[in-house]
Amino acid sequence: MSQGGERPHERAIVLIDEIGKVECFSSRFVAAVRSLLDDRKPVVATIAIKGGGLIAEAKARPDVEIWQVTKATREELPERLAVAPTARLGGQ
Repeated sequence: MSQGGERPHERAIVLIDEIGKVECFSSRFVAAVRSLLDDRKPVVATIAIKGGGLIAEAKARPDVEIWQVTKATREELPERLAVAPTARLGGQ
């Protein structure tokens, strides 16, 4: 989850690839993701389309914005991803 010895909570933006069924079998992963989602820092994550538990819980949060990747939207996503997290941080 982190590189260079840093803890994920020390970063300005957290990237998670991916929150899926297999990953959710790990109680440590589930606890870490819940903690990250409760933090004030933006989280950019890929998440399974279907699933219960953490997958459904994350999608149901009022502070989560879901962008579906399709052939029609995939070209615009890099620019949206470059802008959205820093906009949530107030342009920092």
